[in-house]
Amino acid sequence: MAKPKSLLRYHRWLALAFAPFLLVQATTGAALLFREPLTRLLAPASASAGGAVPVSLISRSAHEAWPDMRVTRIFMPPDETSLALARLEGADRTVRYAAIDPGTGAVLRKGAIWAFPMEAVLHIHYQLNAGNTGLLIVSLNGFVLVLIATTGVWQWWPGPGRIGKTLAATPRLPKRMRLRGWHRSVGAVVCLVLGTSGMTGILLSAPDLSFSQAVQVAPPSPLTLTDPQIDSAIAIAREAYPDAQVRDIRFGPDGNLAVNLRAPRGGVRAVDVVRISGRDGQVLANVPYEQSEELWQTVMPIHTGDISEPLGRYLMLAAAATLLFLVVSGPLTWLRARKKGKPSR
Repeated sequence: MAKPKSLLRYHRWLALAFAPFLLVQATTGAALLFREPLTRLLAPASASAGGAVPVSLISRSAHEAWPDMRVTRIFMPPDETSLALARLEGADRTVRYAAIDPGTGAVLRKGAIWAFPMEAVLHIHYQLNAGNTGLLIVSLNGFVLVLIATTGVWQWWPGPGRIGKTLAATPRLPKRMRLRGWHRSVGAVVCLVLGTSGMTGILLSAPDLSFSQAVQVAPPSPLTLTDPQIDSAIAIAREAYPDAQVRDIRFGPDGNLAVNLRAPRGGVRAVDVVRISGRDGQVLANVPYEQSEELWQTVMPIHTGDISEPLGRYLMLAAAATLLFLVVSGPLTWLRARKKGKPSR
């Protein structure tokens, strides 16, 4: 069956238009596969030896570093050598961070997101560090990646009996056609992985898009919790899952806390969630991993390769590397063909 010429044209122009975004997603995604070791490598210092200070002291230290801002989230260290990271937000939605020694409560670094490279990489990968507009672009980027993978393999498909022969013939192509041949063969081999990456990327970013025009209303003054209230809420959450490690704590402006505790039985990114009223210690919700309705808990392990650890991470690293190759080789192939097709003057 003859393939429509428009198919290759759509594949080519979509790839050229989104090549810069695909390049960004591939590089930042590869870095995030090793987020924790890279964070330790780029940290200002290692955590001091000794026991951990209360969460309230970490919160207070972060607030003292940025007195005009409210602590919205604290990421607890995943191991004994890592630092805690506090996220703070001002009344004008300005965001700042503070890296804190969990053994002493001392602030070792503070600043905007660019002072924390791996946090910046995460926000670039997730939403280009551009809020709702960035989320929309990333969602479109995932959709385009699915289209590129689909149209590319459709254009390449030689038929069931010729797949091996077609792939094996690539190294024997004439030198002028070899890059194009490698582009097709590599794309055909990884099309399923890239398509899955694009689809899961859509499922992770699109639900957070906002298309409504928010009415500008002055927010109420956030409720400030005392140190005993914070520590009591954390203790209550730990009582629900005594053997679990706290991954992070979200501080709501209404005085409620959402404590995310690691749930290794569901994978490296799974969490049990306990929501607590900081004012009176009442448990508002207790959601174990198995009962979570959060889509990201199912999709994220597929997107990052964690679903098939320990090899999954390296499979996704290989996919990121091949995507980089395709993003570079595709435009080069197009430029060569365009140059060859120009009339002589």
